[in-house]
Amino acid sequence: MESGRQPKNLTEGFEAELANKLPATRFCFRMRVEDIPGPPLGRSITLANDFLRRNFRRDFSWDTDYVYTPVNIGGEGKAWILLDVDKNVEPKLDLDELELVIYKVTAIEDLL
Repeated sequence: MESGRQPKNLTEGFEAELANKLPATRFCFRMRVEDIPGPPLGRSITLANDFLRRNFRRDFSWDTDYVYTPVNIGGEGKAWILLDVDKNVEPKLDLDELELVIYKVTAIEDLL
């Protein structure tokens, strides 16, 4: 049975399919903030876009994702950047049910 509705673009159908398969997930990145290319205040979104393009074939969405930007994002040093994918999922009362995926990021020239 087909609904007759077609996705507006290729990622809309993929996002809907992905949302049905994955729980809300927080991805944790530990890295040196000065290694993220681009303007200092855009570093968190740069990292989120790079990660989401490689793993989810889409850009960061202000409607469905959330990125936690560390206070030293415009400076130097190591920091944690947290990315919640699909933040609009029903909240869970039990934090043990939240899946965490942790990455250590190393920059090689301009690549993350």
